[in-house]
Amino acid sequence: MKIVLIPFEKIGILAELKTELSKILNSDIKIYPDVPGANARERVVSYRKQLNAEDFIPVIGKIVNNEGSGYALGVTNRDLYVPGLNFVFGLASLINRACVISLARLVDKDEDLYLSRVVKEAVHELGHLFGMQHCDNARCVMHFSNCLAGTDYKREIFCKGCEPKCKKSKRILKK
Repeated sequence: MKIVLIPFEKIGILAELKTELSKILNSDIKIYPDVPGANARERVVSYRKQLNAEDFIPVIGKIVNNEGSGYALGVTNRDLYVPGLNFVFGLASLINRACVISLARLVDKDEDLYLSRVVKEAVHELGHLFGMQHCDNARCVMHFSNCLAGTDYKREIFCKGCEPKCKKSKRILKK
């Protein structure tokens, strides 16, 4: 399975994210050249100072098709929302084989904690691309998080109930 990481601006921990995703998902991960903002600045909702996560999906999906990769994960430092929610850590579109995560609310002075949060959100959104739904197990990476405490509590991997679902989808995961 090939996954391309698409930075929408300079992402300091992109190389570390690539390494961790490669281990967890047992996948070939490629870093796409920087997509300079992809008109992100024009898309900021001024009163919210956020970007609509849905605006990233077509841009990422187009890159997936052009690259011939299986899936793509966009990464931005900008705060994201979707209509009806104050913010989102990420968003996925199975149809487009594209997802995006925001690092804006994941930042922490502890670099290991920061990387762990980013990896969890990346694996979570990619899990949706593999056909996974939200899991009731609060320790599973597929558990829905709407706050940092929830993200910090869950693990970076699929639970014993979710892992077989991915394997059944011909996704081979490392433990």
